[in-house]
Amino acid sequence: CLDAQSQNVQLMVRKHSGNRDQPFEKAFIPTNLAEKSYAVLDASEGFVLLHVNHGEGLGNVYVSDDTGTRYVLSLQHNIGVNGRAA
Repeated sequence: CLDAQSQNVQLMVRKHSGNRDQPFEKAFIPTNLAEKSYAVLDASEGFVLLHVNHGEGLGNVYVSDDTGTRYVLSLQHNIGVNGRAA
């Protein structure tokens, strides 16, 4: 059994289109922190609002461009439920 906090993950996205053969791309999230997990907070307005769990209770919220592949920092040091990042 692997410990989720000891693993790093990388977000892969596919732009919305009618082409199901379109490959997934690595999302660009501008951070040097580890990426432990993700939570999509909203994707209804033409961009993605994403919470990234960086481990040890540290999480940041990022906003994407209209392709969903490039992100910018929106809210640093977000605390999730019970003091844990999402």
